[in-house]
Amino acid sequence: MSLQDASFICLIIFSILGAFDGLYYHLIKFQLHKHPSSKTEHLIHTIRGYVFAGIGLLIFAHNSQGSLLYLAIALIAVDMLLEIADIKAEKTARAPLGGIDPNESVLHVFASSFKFAAMVLILLSKPMSAFDLGADAFADDGVSTPLQIFAYGFTIVTITVSTYSLFGEYINEYVTKQTNLLFGKTEADLEQNPSADVSIPFRRRSFGVARKRI
Repeated sequence: MSLQDASFICLIIFSILGAFDGLYYHLIKFQLHKHPSSKTEHLIHTIRGYVFAGIGLLIFAHNSQGSLLYLAIALIAVDMLLEIADIKAEKTARAPLGGIDPNESVLHVFASSFKFAAMVLILLSKPMSAFDLGADAFADDGVSTPLQIFAYGFTIVTITVSTYSLFGEYINEYVTKQTNLLFGKTEADLEQNPSADVSIPFRRRSFGVARKRI
């Protein structure tokens, strides 16, 4: 097994663990995006998503060399600093939620370990000439096709999820309004009859109005 193959395996494992952590613990169980105390932690996660997307393109999807390779190394350093900030923010962010789940902490350890193992292994697979600042941006041989395809897919998903994390509230509100218009419902109608709304987020606001009127 080559170093590149070992890196690929570690990247796959990290992707599975990271997806479970993000979807189950962050979005479903704790819903970090909805709690004021966890806004900083959620923002750090979002920024890390963009950073790792850049890393994915530079060292997994393409065989970067020279200045681009050093850019990738700089992004790895930024990701490490963001992970430290993330760890420090978790204590405050999770306090109102009863603290961080021990199982989630274990998951974080393994996910981070496989992520950094993937990055270190892919860097070790490069020849010393790749670290020459005067080297061509990309090597002719490139990376293996399976790794490249996976890295592109991973990058696209990461950018999509990170963007939704930033603008999801506005996207949901827009979709809600368009859906209500499609069904011929106005906001006044929904305030009078909250159960008629097809959107959960707007229904919650409508219920809130109804309770105030009572």
